[in-house]
Amino acid sequence: MAYNHIVAGERIEITDSVCFEPGQAEFAELVSLPLATLIELRQASIQQEEAIYKKLYASTSVWAEQAVKTLRLTRAMEYVKTMPVTHTSNVWITNEYGKHEISNMVYKMIWSVYEDTKWDRAAQKSVIVAWRLSWDVYYNAPHNADYMGHGRISGQERKRFTDKAEMEKYLQGRIAAYAKLFTELSHPSRRTSGAGSASTAVSFQATRWNSTSPPSWSFWSIWMMMTYRKMTPRRMLGRIRKHLLLP
Repeated sequence: MAYNHIVAGERIEITDSVCFEPGQAEFAELVSLPLATLIELRQASIQQEEAIYKKLYASTSVWAEQAVKTLRLTRAMEYVKTMPVTHTSNVWITNEYGKHEISNMVYKMIWSVYEDTKWDRAAQKSVIVAWRLSWDVYYNAPHNADYMGHGRISGQERKRFTDKAEMEKYLQGRIAAYAKLFTELSHPSRRTSGAGSASTAVSFQATRWNSTSPPSWSFWSIWMMMTYRKMTPRRMLGRIRKHLLLP
């Protein structure tokens, strides 16, 4: 029984098997041979099988080379169809809801503060008792992308401070720690040679943008890194943090 299957640019599956069925695998002429001869003939047959298997296995490298070409073409098509991400050109802005954002073609950082209040009976008004700071650093992925929630690099939710000055000092420290991400619109990445290289995948789009229409390459770069090297999100983020010397 055989099972043959191909997913272009991804994998091939070729399996085959044989089994003994009366009438289809006659061996009457063999039973008259001595056992030692049968053992010798069987071992020779096994060696021939193994030689054939090695040739078949070696031929998969030819497919793999072509499959990488198909994969690159597929990713290029997906990239071309992806709309550019919006960003603030490395400038802090504040929206109508009080959320602060700085972003470029690759990264985005946002922060907001929520005030905890309580009713002061003596003063007959609400007074602030604490400040809750939320901040996050993300990859600036295209909207509505099938990103599986792996875009968050770091952040904290509703960290509580009872001293506003302490909260502002902490916030400025976080902003300074990630300031290196917001010096350019598109950050260059290290390249390595070789088919299926994740680093090549990260950087191959870097020359395709201009000031009037800057497309996004961050989402596909990360996706391709995970696809080529099958990295888990945790391992991928750890590698990028180490490369950027982030805390």
